[in-house]
Amino acid sequence: MMSTSKLLSPGRAWIPVVIGIIVLMTLLYRYSPEADQHPVLKQVPEFTTVVVQAQNLRLDLHSQGIAAASRQVSLAMETGGRVIDVAPEFKSGHWVKAGTPLLQLDPEPFSLEIAQHKHQLDAAKLHLEEVRATAVVAQRLAASKANDFALRKPQLAEAESRVRSAKAALRMAERQLEQATLKAPFTGRLVDVSLAEGQYLRAGETLGTIYSADEMVLRLPIQDAGLQLLSLPIQLQAVPLDIPVKLSGSFGGKRHTWDGSIRRREGGLNANRMTWLIAEVTLDSGDPPLEPGVYVEVLITGRLVEDLVALPRSALVNDSHVWVIGSEQVLSRRPVEWLHRDEQNVYVTSGLEPGEQVLRRGHSHLLEGTPARSIPEEALITADDALTAGAATAQ
Repeated sequence: MMSTSKLLSPGRAWIPVVIGIIVLMTLLYRYSPEADQHPVLKQVPEFTTVVVQAQNLRLDLHSQGIAAASRQVSLAMETGGRVIDVAPEFKSGHWVKAGTPLLQLDPEPFSLEIAQHKHQLDAAKLHLEEVRATAVVAQRLAASKANDFALRKPQLAEAESRVRSAKAALRMAERQLEQATLKAPFTGRLVDVSLAEGQYLRAGETLGTIYSADEMVLRLPIQDAGLQLLSLPIQLQAVPLDIPVKLSGSFGGKRHTWDGSIRRREGGLNANRMTWLIAEVTLDSGDPPLEPGVYVEVLITGRLVEDLVALPRSALVNDSHVWVIGSEQVLSRRPVEWLHRDEQNVYVTSGLEPGEQVLRRGHSHLLEGTPARSIPEEALITADDALTAGAATAQ
């Protein structure tokens, strides 16, 4: 046995230190307190959901357009002549009533032409009487086999045609005299008038423009898919329309609103699948003015659609699915059919049951059957708003 002196020799002094460390570690491991054991809890993800509620909704459409006068014509004379009188109202910006004389051409050339045609008519009548008298004598003295020329029948027909031609020429000359006075075709406002007294006018020369301010029309672009939200008859026969619209726009530095209606629809679609509805606005004396060229925003009243479910547009996944948290508290991807969607909402017609929880924001990376907990949120459209629900933007 190795003696103590040998263990404590300088070369082996580390051995007792190592033994002491081993004994100390053994005691610490044996008598150390046990750590508390906590069960690992599995975290269930939570999602904000919308409760499915079927409602009867009226889906309106938004559009926009530029107001234009329903009647706008260029003013011109059908005959030429020298201007001898111009009405004070015949200036740009003036309002004129229907039938108001605006300018007068020199009537002398037209009166002279009328006198000449009257003379030609009298001469034609005299010639007709002479031919008739000759025809009576010829028919009395003619042989039994005499031809029409001998009986003066062609001569009589020519004389009668000459009288008819002279009468027509006289009516034309009298009409030109009437047209020597330019009258307002309807009540409206004058624009782009360019005329001076003493000026010589050529037939057909444009003198200005008049437009009616009591009725405006608007050409409204609508997506083809939006037509299903309106009460439009889809048929070949022409059917009058009367769909209410509400217009709003700025004029004179103020915001105004006007009431109108859709009267007809243009046929066909453009490359962007757009069609056009024609709205008419009839203005009364108490209505705010609506001038041509005013930009207006239009709200078109849609038809009432039954049993629609309004969901946030963000709930839709790949245009045809939504995520539903079922009774077993797991995610389920559900195919749905929808009628329309706008910037905020999508309006589902089938695929969901009342009371189901639909994820407000769907994601394509979610997994079917994943446990989930719902945080219910009220539907975006309540029953109180059912008749004036979402707005479909036709852009």
